[in-house]
Amino acid sequence: MHSTNTTNFRQLLKWRPIHGVMIALALMAPLVLTAWLGGAEALQRVKQFPLELLLLMLLLAFLCWNLNAMRMRLMLSGRAGRLGQRGALGIELASKFALCATPGGSGGPVTLLMLLAQRGFPPAKGAAMFLIDQGCDLLFFLAMLSGLVLFSLLSDTQWPHQSLVQWALVGLAFWPQW
Repeated sequence: MHSTNTTNFRQLLKWRPIHGVMIALALMAPLVLTAWLGGAEALQRVKQFPLELLLLMLLLAFLCWNLNAMRMRLMLSGRAGRLGQRGALGIELASKFALCATPGGSGGPVTLLMLLAQRGFPPAKGAAMFLIDQGCDLLFFLAMLSGLVLFSLLSDTQWPHQSLVQWALVGLAFWPQW
């Protein structure tokens, strides 16, 4: 039974010419869409974006992915076999990219559960771990957004249409929670 599942899985991963075509289309789609919607003006705006800020954003993303991978290793606590930082980072990146690449993010949890199941971690426990991970992310972003709301309301941020942003934030805070 196990060898049949392994064989079927390897057949799914076998490279086919259609895979190359799909990858090429996926890489060309943003370029075609950019040219269609904004053309040269959009590319000029990209060129004007500060390189230092782009590098800082990439560094921050890499740091956060590594922190999430460490958190996953802590939550698994050796129950999914020996999992190093590199392996945990691979699982983290695969599940986050699948989350972003599928409609409604439905591929993220499925990918995480599949990768953990391959390591011998039961899917029910993997789903619980995913929910705890999402709860930790939600708590972090809730705290950060609350701080940004307070900062926006109590200081002069020099945002375009700042009063509109402040009134929207006040409206959200006092919206009836039915």
